[in-house]
Formats: sequence, C-alpha cells, structure tokens
Amino acid sequence: MKIYSYLHTGIPVVATNLPTHTQVLTDAVAFLCDPTPEAMANTLLEVLRDREHARQRAGRAVDLIEREHSYATFKQRLLTLYAELDALRHAS
Repeated sequence: MKIYSYLHTGIPVVATNLPTHTQVLTDAVAFLCDPTPEAMANTLLEVLRDREHARQRAGRAVDLIEREHSYATFKQRLLTLYAELDALRHAS
C-alpha cells in the first residue's frame, strides 16, 4: 500500500520489474528494471540524466493515484456500492 503514497509524491519511482511491483506499477508511471545491481544503477542514471522524462512519468503517477486511488475515488466507489446494495435490498 505504501507504493501509492510514493507515487503520489511526484518524485520518480524506480522499482524492479518483479510481480510484487508490477501488480501496481507500469512503465507509464514508474521506472522498472531487472532485479540486478547493474540494472538498478542504469535505471537510476536514466532518471538523473533525463529529468524531463522522469518528471513526466512522475506526473502520470500522480494523475493515476488521484484518478484511481485517492480517498475521494474510494469514497465515491464505496457510496456507489452502498447505493447498489440498497437498490438490491429494496428490489427483493
């Protein structure tokens, strides 16, 4: 769950492309690399060398979190679920 907080900071996220990370992360919102020291170092260098690209990817991460994983989105989905359950209860 803490990855959502990291993505919301607007700071580029670098992670390994293991299933534990790719369940949430994609190349659109994070910098994914093989789980080796060399790959991690190269990916970190990529982030540092191309700051504009890193900024854009981090911005997409913020957009994703605000659109899909924010408290407001959670609240709206929960209220929609309650309304659907209430409608089912009254339909029976």
